[in-house]
Amino acid sequence: MALLLTIIFFAWFISNIVRGNISHQGSDYHFREHPIPFIIIQIFLLGFGLFCLNRFLSEIGIHVF
Repeated sequence: MALLLTIIFFAWFISNIVRGNISHQGSDYHFREHPIPFIIIQIFLLGFGLFCLNRFLSEIGIHVF
């Protein structure tokens, strides 16, 4: 489950970087129009993806932190 969440959040993060916008509940956050919310959401996605990756690695016996 942790590996699946890691893949989903990293894919979402990379997709947002490539497209330059985030659509959530009818709101569009474009990097050029709303840079602060875009960066905050990107940091959250990257952080949660790294957390899930750490959980997956600890499940298979590799302890990073």
